[in-house]
This record gives sequence, C-alpha cells and structure tokens, in this order.
Amino acid sequence: NVGDDNPFVLTLQTGETDIAADDIIGKIDFQAPDEGTGTDAILVAAGIEAISEGDFAANSNATKLSFKTGASEAAAEKMSLSSGGNLTVSGTLGCGAITSTGISSFAGGVTPASADGAALGSASLEWSDLYLADSSVVYFGSDQEVTLTHVADIGLTLKHTANTDDKPIVLTLATGETDIQANDVIGTINFQAPDEGTGTDAILVCAGISAIS
Repeated sequence: NVGDDNPFVLTLQTGETDIAADDIIGKIDFQAPDEGTGTDAILVAAGIEAISEGDFAANSNATKLSFKTGASEAAAEKMSLSSGGNLTVSGTLGCGAITSTGISSFAGGVTPASADGAALGSASLEWSDLYLADSSVVYFGSDQEVTLTHVADIGLTLKHTANTDDKPIVLTLATGETDIQANDVIGTINFQAPDEGTGTDAILVCAGISAIS
C-alpha cells in the first residue's frame, strides 16, 4: 500500500493463554553460531525481550523491555525499560543531553566524564533543592582538602583536612560592591530564631556581627 501511514508491522505473538509475572512474551536474539573460534563466540551476543511485569488481566498488560548484551558470556540484561517508562542501566551511561520528566534513581555514583568536566545545573537552569543524608560530606578542591560535614542534629563543620603546620580553615565574606562608601556594610553574620512560636519580636534578628567601612 503506497498510501500515507501504512508501515510494515512485524508482530511477535505468544500462544500462551495465561500470562504470569516474568513470562517472556517475545524475544529477538542475535548470534553467530558458525563462528569458527567457538566457545563464547557462538553464544547469543545480544537480545531484546518483552517480559511481563505481572499477571495479565482485563485491565493490565504491564510489560518491560529487556536489552541484553554479552562481553564474554551469553547475553544478559544490561538495560531495561519498564511499563511505567523507567529506564534502568546497569553500566555507565554515556550520552549527550538527558531529559527526565520523572524521578531518576541511581544505585551507584554519578560522575562527569573527566575531572572538572561538567557542571550541575547552569546559570539559567538551576536545581531547586538539595537533600543530603545525616553525616554527609561536601568535598571542595581537586584534593578534597576542604570539607563541609553535616553533624547530625547539631549543625555543620567546615574543615581544612591538611595536617601540616599553618593550615587554618578560612571563611571569607566578600562583597561584590565596586565603590565602598563610609558606613557600608562589608559583611554580616546574623543570629535568629525565625520559627519561635511567640512571633513578633521573638523572630527578629537577635544578634549580629558586621564589618562596616
């Protein structure tokens, strides 16, 4: 048919009448069975499988796609796409831009392709919030010599990790002003209890330290 929107369709159908969880609906395997070197070379090298995620019913045909590859083995699952659209990758994901409209879960680390090789967010695409666990540490510098550590139920500790002499930790409050005038505040540290239940004066800044020109 030469009309519009008439593609060729290849359908893999199973004859099963009661699909249960983890049943394979259909699969495509890639293999070189006549390869002369034998052993691993003649095993299934790659494959795609459609696998049921639960018992099929009148209101459910939940199925995932399993993508399998082999290195020195019969092809095994390295990536899967769930019925809900969740993509799971067991190795390193190397690509250009990734757009996720849902929640992405990672079992291992997420790293840039090279040291100092990528930014988290940009000047126009900022992240909203960052959640870190108890006792989490933020490391700064190529040698991770400056750390900011969460102390559970207490606060934060800023530390210079070098154990050599004369290596203090320095916290600098810098203004971006280009013309400092008399009585300009260069920097301020304020102390406040903004969640105090009595409100009014109780939630105002109660103490502070300022450097004033």
